[in-house]
Amino acid sequence: MVLRMSLSHLERKSISQESCEKRESGVLGNPLDHVRHSLTLPFPQLRQKAQHQKERSACLVGGGGSRKNYLDHLYRAQQQEYEIWALDGAYAWLVDCGITPDVHVMCSPCQDNAVYVPKTTEAILFYASQCHPEVFLRASASSPHVVIWHPQIEGIEGIDDLKDCLHIEGGSRVGMCGLTLAFMTGVHALHLFGYDSSFDDQAVVTSEEKHLYVQVDDQRFISTQPLAEQITEFQRLLKILIPQGARISMHGQGLLPYVMKKIMV
Repeated sequence: MVLRMSLSHLERKSISQESCEKRESGVLGNPLDHVRHSLTLPFPQLRQKAQHQKERSACLVGGGGSRKNYLDHLYRAQQQEYEIWALDGAYAWLVDCGITPDVHVMCSPCQDNAVYVPKTTEAILFYASQCHPEVFLRASASSPHVVIWHPQIEGIEGIDDLKDCLHIEGGSRVGMCGLTLAFMTGVHALHLFGYDSSFDDQAVVTSEEKHLYVQVDDQRFISTQPLAEQITEFQRLLKILIPQGARISMHGQGLLPYVMKKIMV
C-alpha cells in the first residue's frame, strides 16, 4: 500500500514558515536540556518495563474529532474498570464530558503544552523528560503522582544518567509514544480513540496548520505532514508490540483507522 501526498489548496490560512520558526524557537527550547533538567526533579523515573501480572486494559484517547462518537463506549469502559489514558488536551475534554482520566500523557517539548496540565488531579501524570520545565512546575502542584519517562529521541543516548532507564519509542507524537508507554507499563489490551491522523472539513476551516491531501487507495483524507508521518511509525510499532503480546483495537474514522483496517486484514 502506498501513501501519496500532495499539498492542499487549504494553505491560505497557514502562517508563514518563517513566523512558525520564530514562534517555535521562543517556546521549545532544547529538548535535551529539558531532559537534563528533568533529572534534577524529585519525581520517579521510568526505568524498566512492567512485569506482566494481571490483565490490564486501557482506552487511549487522542485529539481526533471522531472521539466524540464514542463517548458511550468510554463511559461503559470506565464502568468496567478499563483505565482511561488521556493524551495532551484530551484530559480536559474527557473531564468536560464527565469522564475522569486515570492517566495523563504528554510528550512535546513545547512550553505551550503546559496549559494541558490539570489544575488538580489524582491521575498519574506520565510526562516525557523532554517536556518543558513549565510543564513540570505546574505538575508539581497538580498531582502527587508524577512519573517521568524518557522518549527515544536523537541525542538522548549521550546522557550518562539515563543509561539504565527505559526509552520509549514512538517518534515525536504523543499518540505513538502513548501507545508504547501504556504497553511498557503493563497494559496489554489497548483501545485507541481519537487517533484519526486527519481532519474533517470544519476542523480544517479553523486550523492554522498547513494541510495535505493523503490518498490511500480510492480514499482521500485531509491531514498534515506530522500526522501523516504517524502512519509509518504506527506500522513499525505494530511489528514491535504485537509479537510481544499487545492487542490493539482502533475505534474511529480517519486516515489512521482506515490504514489499520487495511493492514490488519
